Amino acid sequence: IIESEPECVKLLAADGTLLQMNPAGLAMIEADSLEQVVGAPLAVIVGHATHAVAAIARAASGRDQMPTAGRLRPRK
Repeated sequence: IIESEPECVKLLAADGTLLQMNPAGLAMIEADSLEQVVGAPLAVIVGHATHAVAAIARAASGRDQMPTAGRLRPRK
């Protein structure tokens, strides 16, 4: 499901480094392969430090998102 999701789905470590990203996300950042970006800080990958810090804060607080019937909703 994650591999075929048309939106970017990424897994980050607690320090904000990229652990995994689906093909749609890789295409959005114009990476040829996961190996090019795995282990890099999200802020460097996306070029938006504010977006990266917010994503890391949501994940660390447990307020990440999970897919539900084709839509995203906050995890409780």
